[in-house]
Amino acid sequence: MDALTGLHNTKHAQGAIGILTDGLETRKSAYAHILRLALAPFRKAELYGEMKRHE
Repeated sequence: MDALTGLHNTKHAQGAIGILTDGLETRKSAYAHILRLALAPFRKAELYGEMKRHE
């Protein structure tokens, strides 16, 4: 992302998420949102039916 933007050390600052959203989203807020979405099948299992394991 540094090479693309010409900025230095973006990985430890706003990161790609902050750059691509112009600060509207942060790395922390994006991960929190993704985690909440990932938990949906466990919170409302009855809506998802039987979950199968991939082996």
